[in-house]
Amino acid sequence: MTEKVSVPENLQPMFRQMMSLAPDELCHDVQFQRSILLYLKLGGAKLARQHIQVVTKPFCKEFGIVKKQPDEIADDEQGTENKSNEDAADSSGNEPVN
Repeated sequence: MTEKVSVPENLQPMFRQMMSLAPDELCHDVQFQRSILLYLKLGGAKLARQHIQVVTKPFCKEFGIVKKQPDEIADDEQGTENKSNEDAADSSGNEPVN
């Protein structure tokens, strides 16, 4: 059974225009139609167009994750502790005690 999205009369022209901008495979997707209708209600045509651009933009599958080395993690933790001590000294007016 196919679901139909009920579009208010005042939004029908804009909804049809947004559907013409979307790829054919998405035009028949009820969830996509509901999302376009929601964006039209909340933010108008500009927000709906942005949603279509985001949905149709290809996902970049090539990305890299840079892991920190254990010594870099230790340096970051020490740097955070030193920064905390400096902040405490600034607020109290006293020098930090190491």
